[in-house]
Amino acid sequence: MSCSGISGCASYYYNTIVTTFRNSVRSSADESAAGCVGPLGAGTYYDASVADGDLDIDSDDDIVVSDGDADTDVDGDVDTDGDTDTDIDADGDADTDTDVDSDGDVDSDSDIDVDEDGETCLVGEEIRSYSGNEEEIGVGICQEGVLRCEDRGEGALFYETQPEVLPQEEVFGNGVDEDCSGYDDECADGDVRITYDGPEGTEGIGICQAQIENCVDSETGYVYEVIQGQVLPGLEIPRNGVDENCDGEDTFCILEDERRGYSGDPETRGIGPCQDRIETCEDRGEGAQYYETQPEVLPQAEVFGNGIDENCSGYDDECADGDERITYEGPEGTAGTGICQAQIENCVDSGTGYVYEVIQEQVLPATEILANGIDENCDGEDAIDPCSWEDGAYVAAFGDDVASEEVVIAGGNVWLRENDSPEVWTSRYDGDVDPALADPAWIHNPTGWGLREANPATGIFHSNTIGTNGMGRIEGDCGFNNDGWIVQSSFQILSAENDPDGGFAAAIFVGDTRRYVRVSFLPHSIQIFGGAAVPLASYDAAGTLDLTSGYNVVRIVGAGNNVYVYLNDFSVPVIDGESLMTATMPISLVYWNDCGFGNDSEINWDYLYCNNEGEALPYYASGTLVSEAIWPEGGEINFVGGALTWSAVEPSGTSVRLALRSAETCDEIEGAIWTSEFRRSPVIIPAEVAGNCLQYRATLTSPSPFEATPILSDIRLSYEAWVCVE
Repeated sequence: MSCSGISGCASYYYNTIVTTFRNSVRSSADESAAGCVGPLGAGTYYDASVADGDLDIDSDDDIVVSDGDADTDVDGDVDTDGDTDTDIDADGDADTDTDVDSDGDVDSDSDIDVDEDGETCLVGEEIRSYSGNEEEIGVGICQEGVLRCEDRGEGALFYETQPEVLPQEEVFGNGVDEDCSGYDDECADGDVRITYDGPEGTEGIGICQAQIENCVDSETGYVYEVIQGQVLPGLEIPRNGVDENCDGEDTFCILEDERRGYSGDPETRGIGPCQDRIETCEDRGEGAQYYETQPEVLPQAEVFGNGIDENCSGYDDECADGDERITYEGPEGTAGTGICQAQIENCVDSGTGYVYEVIQEQVLPATEILANGIDENCDGEDAIDPCSWEDGAYVAAFGDDVASEEVVIAGGNVWLRENDSPEVWTSRYDGDVDPALADPAWIHNPTGWGLREANPATGIFHSNTIGTNGMGRIEGDCGFNNDGWIVQSSFQILSAENDPDGGFAAAIFVGDTRRYVRVSFLPHSIQIFGGAAVPLASYDAAGTLDLTSGYNVVRIVGAGNNVYVYLNDFSVPVIDGESLMTATMPISLVYWNDCGFGNDSEINWDYLYCNNEGEALPYYASGTLVSEAIWPEGGEINFVGGALTWSAVEPSGTSVRLALRSAETCDEIEGAIWTSEFRRSPVIIPAEVAGNCLQYRATLTSPSPFEATPILSDIRLSYEAWVCVE
């Protein structure tokens, strides 16, 4: 076929759009016949060889069907109604009217045939074309040419809506891809760029050189790549064989450069008058050379107190290290007599220079105080006075009476009274009778006892398990309730060995309706169990516990949900009662035994008592002791400046505090105000305790009713009494 008027059939096929006209599609035979270009422009197809004005290849005026007539159907007549008559209307009947309906007749309607309406395309139809390489479309500035069918008042015609843009010559580095390569190239392949930013005339002199760049293909287009870096003039280093400033020579020195030197101790350099020797590079007619412009100054001998730091220490020293200065301004002959003494100063390094530091203050003669043992006027003797203050001391004597409901006084000591301490135990066993003959509430289970004996004289029950896994025990019902109870026992381990299988020398078991605890004793430790094989707590008093050296008092207290264990003066850790077993011990049962699991165990038992009178607290939380009114000599007393001392044992958490008050007479003491409490002994009695009559108050506290009590003893007061000798 003919392809005149276009750049080639390849381009024609690339831009072909299959167009539908009156529900007929042009066949491949139509495409291959005749020419490729018509009056509609590039990209259309019609019969270029037949000049009848339509798009098919016959010589009639219809635009699709090649049947030889001028209509658009295939019946062979010249109308378009699809029948075989030859009338010119398109309504399917035999009349020859010229109505204006849209049935495709030859009147002025809007159909798509080539009749009087003059239309050549469908509105909205587009024809695209590109005469360059199709891979360039949409890259850079390149784009297709577009014809669009529109009705702009003259019927449906093709109009250009987008012009074709082909590759142009690239403008480097303008941000536009004119050659449609996909990148804005910075340069052309093989270009070379040479740049130099230094002063004119320095390029290629000394170290100075230009920057050289070659144009290379990178992943983002052609760019310049540096193959030689630029070097500009630098700071000249004299006499090193290199021309750093690119002036054509290696300079001996640079004008106004300085060089410094100091031959003294580096720590004195620049301190006080000490300074460097300075040489400056100058041209004095013989070229650039160094000349001395500042002389060196080194440390000199210090002149004390002149305001100048000659030795360059940083300070004007007042004296030399080790100097001593002695001064006295009193009357001649009094220095060193009585209280009088000279002032002595030593020269020391103060951190701000050497200065005199007073190590003994000057004391001058003063008014004499009679008969006080001191020579205040420095005449060599203490003047006698018939009256004088004499030292006195008061020692508290604690009686055996009970001072208050919270404090107990006995044996010269004061401690917190036991709260609800049982005067009569509700159940008790004493070691002066054989368990078999004791209170019927106690049951003797002799299993494993190789030896047992009660001694009425000593009140001790002696037991000894002999053989493997022997055990003997005494048990009873103490009638425990859930509110609280106490079990207390005294014992001594005579012989026992730690059993490698976990046995123990002796134990006390206690159970009520909701708690069960077992306290096991070894020669040097205590273990507390709640029924399981693993102890809930262990106690060895920091490795110093010894249950064989004497009798030991153990107290087990059930209070609330907790169980507390006490041994002698120590408190074993509190055990949470909710963690203790309840099912393996009968209700309200207590028993004690000695055991020989694999080894013999020999025990002396003094007693085992029970109290079930409700919650029993070992001690009150606090208590006070107020002394009697104290007027030691019955005359003028001076307590101020004296000492208040006391001795106290204060287990962890407990405390003993003392307070004082005084009045001129003991009748007025009740209205006096107490001082603040003193926590530590000794205490210097303050000025507010200025009367002749004095009273002290001791306050004992324990942070928990289950902690041990503090113990107070040996309170002493020192004072002065005015005594006149007749």
